[in-house]
Amino acid sequence: MAMLDNGMSKEECEAMQAQREQLRKEINKNHDKKQVVVPASELVAQDKKIVSVSPIADYNLNGGIPEGTWLILSGLPKAGKTVTALQIAANAQRQYNKPVYIGSVEHRINKKELEGIHGLDIDNVEMIQSTTGKILTAQDFLQEFTTVIKTIPGCVLIIDSTSALCAEGEFANIMNEKGMGRNEGPKLLAQFCRKMTGVVPVQNTIVIVIQHLIANTSGYGEPYYEDGGRKMQHQADTKLRCTSFQKWENSKKDDQVGQVINWQIKTAALTKPGGKFQNYLRYGYGLDDIKEYMMLGCDMGLIDKKGAWFYYEDIKANGIDQLHKKLCDQPEMLAKLAETIGNML
Repeated sequence: MAMLDNGMSKEECEAMQAQREQLRKEINKNHDKKQVVVPASELVAQDKKIVSVSPIADYNLNGGIPEGTWLILSGLPKAGKTVTALQIAANAQRQYNKPVYIGSVEHRINKKELEGIHGLDIDNVEMIQSTTGKILTAQDFLQEFTTVIKTIPGCVLIIDSTSALCAEGEFANIMNEKGMGRNEGPKLLAQFCRKMTGVVPVQNTIVIVIQHLIANTSGYGEPYYEDGGRKMQHQADTKLRCTSFQKWENSKKDDQVGQVINWQIKTAALTKPGGKFQNYLRYGYGLDDIKEYMMLGCDMGLIDKKGAWFYYEDIKANGIDQLHKKLCDQPEMLAKLAETIGNML
C-alpha cells in the first residue's frame, strides 16, 4: 500500500477527510446550520476593509486600521487623540460610507471640533452622551455601546474616553467617601471586552478607544501607563501611544498652524510593533494629508527640493507653504502624487 508523506495511506487520508467534513456538518447543524466551523483557508481568504488614518500613519501601519478590530489611542492631555479618532471616522465615511457613533463620555466634543475635521459628514454622526435630566453612568454608556455594536454592522464607534467612565456606585458616593464603586471601572470594561470579543470581528466594527496616560509612581517599568485596566490592553489589535507633541508653525514662524504628534506603535494589527511616526494636525482641518503627502514625496524623490524651491511636475513653489497651497489648489496634481506614493508603498 502506497504511503503519503504524513505516514498515512491515501485511503486513510480520504477517510479522515470525510470524517472531518461530517463532523463539521454535525456541529453546524447544532447551530441552526450557521457556519461556526469552517476551513481555515476560507477565513484567511476573507477580505477585510482597511480604513485610512493618514498617509504617513498608513505607511507605518501597513495600510491603516482593519475593520473588525479595536484601536487604542493614548497620550497626555491635548495631544490630538480625539482629532485623530474623528479623522479616522471621516476617512471611514469617505472610503466605505461607514456609519459613525461617538460615545462622548467627557462631553467635550462640540460643533466646532466636529466641523474642524475635513471630510467628516456631521449629519451621519450619532452622539451618545449625557443630557439634561439624564446623566449616563459607566453602565449606561457600555450598555449603549454594546447595543450599537450588535445592531449596526460595519460601524465605527469612538469611545472618548474610557478613563472618564464613572460607575454607578462611585457616582452615588459623597466626595472622598470610601465605598462601593471606586474600582468598578476596570471591571466593567473587562466585562464589556469579554462580551464584545467575538462580536466586533463578526460585525466588522472598528472600536476606537481613547485612554488617558497616568504616571507610574512605582518606580518600575515605563513612566506612564494607560488607565482603565489590563483587559482593554489585551483587547487592542492596534495601540498607538502619543509620546510627545510640539507646536507646528508656518515657515515664517509667525503663526502656529497646528501641532506635530509623535506616535509610538505599541501593538499593530497589520505590522510589527515598535515603530514610530509623526502626524501633522492642522487646526480647523484635522490630520493634514496634503502636508504628509509632501513629506513622503520629498523622502521618495518624487518632489525635488533645491534650496527653498520645490518642484513637482509642472508645479514650482518657493517654500513649503506655497507648495502646500498649490497642491491644495490643484487637486488633480495632489491626486496624482497620492496615487504614485500609494503604488510605491
